[in-house]
Amino acid sequence: MKVCTIVTLALAAGTAAADTNPRMGGPMKHIMVHLHGNHLHCHVDESISTPILRDYDESYTGAASVLDGQRYNAQYGWMVDGVWVPPEGSTLRIRQVDATPGIRVYSGRSLAGMSPFSPIFGTAESSDSIEWSGTMLHNWYSVEQTGNFSVTCLVYFADAQGNPLPGYEPGSATLTWSTSDRCGADFDRDGFVDFFDLDAFVACFDGGFCPTGVNPDVNADGFVDFFDFDAFLQIFESGC
Repeated sequence: MKVCTIVTLALAAGTAAADTNPRMGGPMKHIMVHLHGNHLHCHVDESISTPILRDYDESYTGAASVLDGQRYNAQYGWMVDGVWVPPEGSTLRIRQVDATPGIRVYSGRSLAGMSPFSPIFGTAESSDSIEWSGTMLHNWYSVEQTGNFSVTCLVYFADAQGNPLPGYEPGSATLTWSTSDRCGADFDRDGFVDFFDLDAFVACFDGGFCPTGVNPDVNADGFVDFFDFDAFLQIFESGC
């Protein structure tokens, strides 16, 4: 009876209008940065699966329109671990030192003096480094082609000229993505689209067992609610 009630409510909700705000793409995947002596360390949260760069076939308003027609993701979030501040007279910076060709990066919402969706890390001939205030920062990464992608960044203290501060070791982090095109209707990943997929989604949505690497946030807005059930029903009815 519970399954029937959920399905009925989801169908009654109808088709949700496309959101004009870009989607994060899934749960936050933090890069925790802490200072140990004179050495910065970066730890990537491996409890969250590899983010997927997706094209949601939506149009966005304002500066966010740079993501139109792109596969994108913003799950990775830089965070300071613990309580510490840069040495006197220095700033904290992040520099991208390596990246898969074709990946573009745009600023998140906590870069002082820089609007969200401004090109960074070499995108559109921008600088390869940014000043970071230490507050949570989710940048936007986008690509046009399919495949596996990665970027490697250094986090370091910089002097007034932006050069690494002598006496301190930088931290390093490699971020990875895929563009998996696995059929979304095959929720239980058995290679078939049938009632068992709907049953598996209901069980996952209701807080029970979820297939490995799968979560019920189907519309990737960071919340699990009836909009996800509605989105899955649309995918399920479309098949693969």
